[in-house]
Amino acid sequence: MSSDPVEELSLEVFAARVLGVSAAPDRIAGVIAQIIGDGIEIKDERVGPSGIGIASAVGEPGEIEALRSSHGDWDVEVTVPVQLRVNVQVAGATARYRIAVRVHTRIRLVPVPPCAVFVEIADIGREHIEAVVDPEGMPSRIVGWVGNINSVVGDKVVAYINDLFDSPEVLAVRRIDVARMIDRAWDAGFVVEPSAVPAREGRTPLT
Repeated sequence: MSSDPVEELSLEVFAARVLGVSAAPDRIAGVIAQIIGDGIEIKDERVGPSGIGIASAVGEPGEIEALRSSHGDWDVEVTVPVQLRVNVQVAGATARYRIAVRVHTRIRLVPVPPCAVFVEIADIGREHIEAVVDPEGMPSRIVGWVGNINSVVGDKVVAYINDLFDSPEVLAVRRIDVARMIDRAWDAGFVVEPSAVPAREGRTPLT
């Protein structure tokens, strides 16, 4: 009994398609959201003229934005929005305001031996951060310090995220063992589902 010829793919095309599916923006966004977690905390940073003020901040990450990259060397463009609540202590008084921060980076999946992919994340610098201050309720004496405060807080956000991405725990998560995933898929019946195998006379159906 003849069958239609099977369309063959080169190994290069097949690998590229597998990586393309694996690097779907929504999946990458989910991974980054898990890595970032629920919050960012910055403690006791000197700000203002001669470091007269002490700033601290608590940040709440928003929904991760991920889009296919237009740069050939990268798979996905990622933006991490963070709402920071900033406290500045000056001469015994505390001023409070908010900064909306957006952190930009790029991600690609890199094949690594023996049969795995590594989630490579571009280094984040101060130039990859946007910060918009909500000045509502900000004392006038703090307004002139905003640039300095933003710079200090921005540098701390950059350092926090870079250190987090490069931590041993996260580096382990960023390496995806493809061979192990395939083994688990076979063992769980996800590759050939038992119900898809027709029962024949004298043979017990797979369960």
